[in-house]
Amino acid sequence: FQCYVKPPPGKTAQKGVPHEIPENTIKKAKPFSEHCGPGFRRFIDKHLGDSRLVVVVGHNAKRYDHRLLFFHGFVPPKAARVRFADSIEWMKHVTAGVFPSYSIDSLHKSFFGKPPPAAHNAIPDCYALTRIVNFDKYRVHSDVAWLKSEPWHNIRSRCCK
Repeated sequence: FQCYVKPPPGKTAQKGVPHEIPENTIKKAKPFSEHCGPGFRRFIDKHLGDSRLVVVVGHNAKRYDHRLLFFHGFVPPKAARVRFADSIEWMKHVTAGVFPSYSIDSLHKSFFGKPPPAAHNAIPDCYALTRIVNFDKYRVHSDVAWLKSEPWHNIRSRCCK
């Protein structure tokens, strides 16, 4: 599913950025807690049933996704087997910080010689990130996924500061 989140009251979408969402789309957007939150929670619950550990990863998640989830009332399952990660930290760890930029676009170009298709769109960015974290030379193994991820209470504490 695709989710659009309205900016907080008094804020507007930044003009001129490639991932700007049209104003009419934002006006029609449903609250995260009604539209995306329950589906995201079901996605995590499903994978908890299939796996010993679930790591929810987002690119630049510490600066954006984790805060979005927290401030829109997301409540993850109360399970020690669920952790949250920022793929930028993963990539810096496995590449020893050798790249000048850790954007999805830059990493994809470095690894595959071309930019990801339809950059700054949710589903294509997810596919590009999956290719990046599974790239053989810099594959993110489960030990790094665990080491560079954190439980929800850490995120909640950071967001409350």
